[in-house]
Amino acid sequence: MAVRSWATRVVAGTSVVALGVLTVPVAVSAVTLRAADRAIQTDNRNGAIRVAHDLDGIARADVLVDGRRRVGALSSIASDGLSAALVLSAGHHRLELRSSDATARNAGPSSAVVAFDVVPDATLAVVVVGSLSTPVVRVVPIDPPLGPSRASVRVLNITTLAVTVHIAKRASSLAPLSSSGSFAVDHGVVAVQFQSANGDLATTVRASAGSGSFLVLRSNATALTMHQFDVRPLPVAALGVIDSATVRHGFAATVLVDDGLWLRRVLSGVVVLLVVLATASTLAAFRNETMEGRVRDRMNF
Repeated sequence: MAVRSWATRVVAGTSVVALGVLTVPVAVSAVTLRAADRAIQTDNRNGAIRVAHDLDGIARADVLVDGRRRVGALSSIASDGLSAALVLSAGHHRLELRSSDATARNAGPSSAVVAFDVVPDATLAVVVVGSLSTPVVRVVPIDPPLGPSRASVRVLNITTLAVTVHIAKRASSLAPLSSSGSFAVDHGVVAVQFQSANGDLATTVRASAGSGSFLVLRSNATALTMHQFDVRPLPVAALGVIDSATVRHGFAATVLVDDGLWLRRVLSGVVVLLVVLATASTLAAFRNETMEGRVRDRMNF
């Protein structure tokens, strides 16, 4: 009985020491994570991108950012393809668009690599055009909401033609592979007109309040074509998300954060689990000690 009681005390003492040792890392980890949360929100390290492409020879592309696959089988602009929002740390990044078609990959070069910069607290459309050997990247900012009844429209000209754009009684001349400034328009149907050496295009777009629309102009051998994308900028609060999550703000956006803090969360979870086990062991040891003490008291009585 004495040996058992001694062993119980050893287990209890060891558990208490373990609990004390493990509590310190948990507290430090919690403080570190809170500081990291504040840093993301105050230092404005993150921004968001939406990716689109119109590359010759690639109908669907896997999107890799800094060597990591982020989006699979993204359709081209011709099929109205636009990726979900990807949250990245502000600064310089490498974007690779790789053909999703295994046959095309085996036939020869099947990917295009470009570089771009993420702007803090901003949502950008990153559009890659041209050929696999000579890709060109253009970045279009997604404007913040203008009000309950107003919307913004931008135009990206990915043709090799000079185009004159008429929107909301304003005109703007676009060089090949360039984008316009922001047109502020009323919510609803808006008339737009494009003039080029390859013919004119008169059409309408539906502007949604709170959204930033960008119109992509393409050209074939005979005419201009236009593709409209409506995008709400990701809220600044969502740009401070540490873990991967799904954010809904007018659209479903898979948010993938590129700051590595997820590892701290995993380690913190492991430490918390160890603390729980140590606490349970301590309580069990004291319970056994108490029960043995009661048994001894009854036997002595």
